[in-house]
Amino acid sequence: MSLLAAQSGASIGEMDAVDIALTLSGLLGLPLSADATSEFERVQPYLRPRLVTRASLGGRRRQMCRRDAFGELVSGISIGPGAGASFVTTQQLDAWGLEFDAAMHQAVGNLRIAMGPESVFDTEGAPGVLAVVPEQEQGSSAYFVLDHLFPEVTPERGMVFSVPGDDVLLLMPVEPGAGAAGLAGLVQMTCSMAAERTEPLCDQVFWRVAGRVVRLPLTIIDEGGSRRAHLEASGDVQELLRVLGALG
Repeated sequence: MSLLAAQSGASIGEMDAVDIALTLSGLLGLPLSADATSEFERVQPYLRPRLVTRASLGGRRRQMCRRDAFGELVSGISIGPGAGASFVTTQQLDAWGLEFDAAMHQAVGNLRIAMGPESVFDTEGAPGVLAVVPEQEQGSSAYFVLDHLFPEVTPERGMVFSVPGDDVLLLMPVEPGAGAAGLAGLVQMTCSMAAERTEPLCDQVFWRVAGRVVRLPLTIIDEGGSRRAHLEASGDVQELLRVLGALG
């Protein structure tokens, strides 16, 4: 029962049947009844922003309300932080009298409260690369609160990031003159982590800079059971390498 309380943010004594239903749905992937989601005020604290693949938009997810995010990913709103949580549908938004953007604003606000610096860790073997791996939240959702987690990173330099799985976001703040070792490490970690997962989220790498999210074209080559990643030093990649001081 302590896990229920941790997921809901309430003590066991404060949880009623609706709270328990909303929490168990996220933990166990159980469908939610219409009664459990009828009142927005009850659902609101459980909302979280999420990234999902287009390929996963089947079954219950077929009805979820969504928007394009970046690359081949879309953004949605889950009811609960668990990996199996249900997603908000257009029908539910209509019943609550809300637009998608308003509900997403609430979800992001909840995540800003739930996810802090304690979720950020250094990585081994990749200088300057950080991993966001929260205990209760989905690490990939950190994409929606990067400014909150890393306020020191200026938009002009930005950050390189990836989301190889639901549970993790890898990130490298772009530091002028830092060299390409960190970028190479992030690319390799992304490739390895995505390969380890049965259902990877995305095996590509992105640069969030000046209000844009650009994909750094990454070619993954399978070589006798191992995978090697290659970045073509042109376009946005060339500009990033120039900022990093990695071009001769």
